Amino acid sequence: METGLAILDLDMTLLDTLRAFHRVYNKALQTLCGRSLGWEEFVDCFCRDMLSEKAASFGCRPREVWRLFKEGYLPRREETKPYPGVRGVLSWLRDQGYRVVIATGRGTGEEHIWRELGWVGLDGYVSAVYTLSGDEGGGNLFSKARLLRRIVEEHGSPGRVFFVGDYWLDMVSGRRAGIYTVGVETGCKKRTLLLYSGANAVVEGIWLLPHILG
Repeated sequence: METGLAILDLDMTLLDTLRAFHRVYNKALQTLCGRSLGWEEFVDCFCRDMLSEKAASFGCRPREVWRLFKEGYLPRREETKPYPGVRGVLSWLRDQGYRVVIATGRGTGEEHIWRELGWVGLDGYVSAVYTLSGDEGGGNLFSKARLLRRIVEEHGSPGRVFFVGDYWLDMVSGRRAGIYTVGVETGCKKRTLLLYSGANAVVEGIWLLPHILG
């Protein structure tokens, strides 16, 4: 019997794909304004949430950069690595009766996500995959509020429903969708920012999820 619904973000929550993020972000910059960022500068801007400002300083329109990024975010196999303990947490969720659904901000097809989950042996723990394509964001390219509501409508359970993500906008989206939302610090965003943005709880990484769900 299902006891609840676990909605999980993908990048920087389940999978460390920061190298892919760097490559695809640079590809968008190069396409639109002929510029790029070295790894250390990229990581600094990523952690300080300043990548849009950096794109603007190069003369790029940030929204166009993120549109290209979102559509082209296809990590290579060597750029896809699960965080420690992810398989154990997914196994625990399954044993506890949770249905696991992936909700990613990428604009690529679901088949690409399934392929990556297969690369790292996580596909067998997941019931469904949703990507943020079209106007699902409601004017914001990365807002998941509408997507989360749709997932709950399609997979709703009389048990507990929660969402886990790494980005402050994930926290805002979860709050707007009326879902218990957990922030993880693997996305390099500060605990205070995640809490301020709407997280009900924040943990170092998803491997600690069982400790707060009991």
